[in-house]
Amino acid sequence: EIARQRDIFLKTSVQDKETALQAYQKFLYNETKDLVAPHTRNSTGNSKIEDWRLFCTKEKAIYNILNQCEEGMILRVNVWYPTAEEAQIKGILKSESDMTPDSSGAVLNADRPPKHAMPPTYIRTNEYTEAFQEVVNTYGIPRYQEANPALFATVTFPFIFGMMYGDIGHGTILLLAGLWLVHNAESLR
Repeated sequence: EIARQRDIFLKTSVQDKETALQAYQKFLYNETKDLVAPHTRNSTGNSKIEDWRLFCTKEKAIYNILNQCEEGMILRVNVWYPTAEEAQIKGILKSESDMTPDSSGAVLNADRPPKHAMPPTYIRTNEYTEAFQEVVNTYGIPRYQEANPALFATVTFPFIFGMMYGDIGHGTILLLAGLWLVHNAESLR
């Protein structure tokens, strides 16, 4: 009799736990589905979890820069910038400082790096050369004051790619696809 009651109690307990487990699994499924689905305001955009990841990445980058600041009335940040853009940066900082109602503002004081410091590579690109620069960057970013092979790639890459697709029909299809992409570039961004 005691064994039968114990058996009924255990079976009921197992059934309750299975019901709770199924409910929890259903809850997790629905939450995961909600996180992976596109955002309700932008059905063609990123999922909620991807938006959160991008937000956290941006916040981390901001805090990484802010952690380089020193406390006090003036924040001091060590950054690299192109020498040719120094006047433009100073002008933007001055115009933004003039718009703030309090006395806070930003000033760019050029502090030249030590002699043996290696500055980061800064490569100017435009809409045409950006794709070729990305191809070069997959193999490695050139060091500061090193020759940039992107110019060479800009000239030779389309030619060599064209040799790979020598068939006129295939080439025509690729040409039409490329023209369509160029024509619809703004809407595809």
